[in-house]
Amino acid sequence: MDEIKIPLLNGNLRNVPMDENLRDEVAMQLEGDEDENEGPRQVQDYGIEVDYSELEDEEMEDSSPEAASRYDEEMVKVTAEIERMAPNLKAVERLDDVEAKLVETEKEAEKARKDSKSARDQFNDVKQRR
Repeated sequence: MDEIKIPLLNGNLRNVPMDENLRDEVAMQLEGDEDENEGPRQVQDYGIEVDYSELEDEEMEDSSPEAASRYDEEMVKVTAEIERMAPNLKAVERLDDVEAKLVETEKEAEKARKDSKSARDQFNDVKQRR
């Protein structure tokens, strides 16, 4: 989500909580009592005002179900693409871990080589003195 640039007139997306519990909370509010007023619900906007100036006039005015369906389909495609990339992100993290272990192992091997050389030199010194 950090790499998706949304043009904003006001606010900052960092102020919007990205918590899974928020979705559950909103869903519970939507289920609510059936007897309540069916008017529009107030949703906190976190001071965000989106800049729609980059949209074409037809896109801004088209509030038909077909347009909403097209946007939903596009979101499904993008979400699927993001989910396909997620395992690759984990692979990068695992690669970083393996590289760190390799560096550590190389340091240990170098230390063992130095210790071995030192022991061999000491042995040869004792051998020559006898």
